[in-house]
Amino acid sequence: MQYKWHDLTEVSNNLSGDIGSWIRLGMFWQLQMGFGHNFYPVLNKIYRQINNGKDSESMLRFDTDEKKIQMFFRITSYVTDYNLKQFFNEWGIKLTAETENIISKYKPLTKPIWNNIAELKTEFDPIIQEMVSFKLVEIE
Repeated sequence: MQYKWHDLTEVSNNLSGDIGSWIRLGMFWQLQMGFGHNFYPVLNKIYRQINNGKDSESMLRFDTDEKKIQMFFRITSYVTDYNLKQFFNEWGIKLTAETENIISKYKPLTKPIWNNIAELKTEFDPIIQEMVSFKLVEIE
């Protein structure tokens, strides 16, 4: 079954429900399309630093599923230097007030990267916000 964006906004209001694996993965693919192929290597580097013991507070920040989700929002905003609240809201995912406050310091998105959908046109000509540079990143 092929979904268009308006279908995704209805279906994605509960990502933990039975919406299918491909739709769930769409959000992650949109991040890569919107920020380039270096997005996930930089993101993974930060997670490795956290799990390496370089972040003494990591166990407290990752001790529940909700905290893990909120940290993902914060770290992805940090990596991209963009406030990704609108992107996650378009997927029906709500940020806590604390997370909204933390990521409010980043610049707002200016392109609707959530409109990148699985079509040939989009795959070869995606909506790109800005390519993430591959760089050494330190945890804030």
